[in-house]
Amino acid sequence: YLGVTGYVSGDYLSVVAEKVYGQVVADSLNIRTGPGTNYATCGSLSKGTVVEVLDTVGGLGGWYKIANGYVSTDYVTLVDASVANGSAKGAAIAAYAKQFVGYPYVYGGSSPSGFDCSGFVSWVINHCGNGWNVGRQTANGLMGKCDIIPKSEAKPGDLIFFQKTYNTSGASHVGIYVGNGMMIHCGSPISYASIETSYWRQHYYCMGRIR
Repeated sequence: YLGVTGYVSGDYLSVVAEKVYGQVVADSLNIRTGPGTNYATCGSLSKGTVVEVLDTVGGLGGWYKIANGYVSTDYVTLVDASVANGSAKGAAIAAYAKQFVGYPYVYGGSSPSGFDCSGFVSWVINHCGNGWNVGRQTANGLMGKCDIIPKSEAKPGDLIFFQKTYNTSGASHVGIYVGNGMMIHCGSPISYASIETSYWRQHYYCMGRIR
């Protein structure tokens, strides 16, 4: 400790087991009630989701026990705690954003009395509990607060940017990705939308992860 090697009594120490995390690598992964495909499904996880692994059943081709069931080890890769922390922050963004579904669109709006697209996303980032404060940004400004990532690596809580939705350069619209090809964005009103519709595919710009 602090550069000194020594010994202490085990009577006054407790060993803290390091948590183990796994990240889903399949597009969609079934959660089952037991460790086998003969057990019923009780939910699913989208690609990129990080879960705590509580136990392992079997070896290669086995099952991980997670909080609400079991998932196949074939579709989960073990990751370190920093990845899990990032996933938790993304989940906090997505969870906080959901409460505003149905709120009205107001041009230039940046509070729950009325939002525009970037005002909504700025508000969520600043108030979701992650300790961030990006101020009131435009869609382009929010892109500057992100690390750009491949669409294939997007996780809930990442930002999705679009271009040429009106006559302006750079990012013209922004939403919050919530997984399974869906986003929450400030349309009129704030709502869920599939990012795979022809309109959003045509205007897709990039994905970003808040630094």
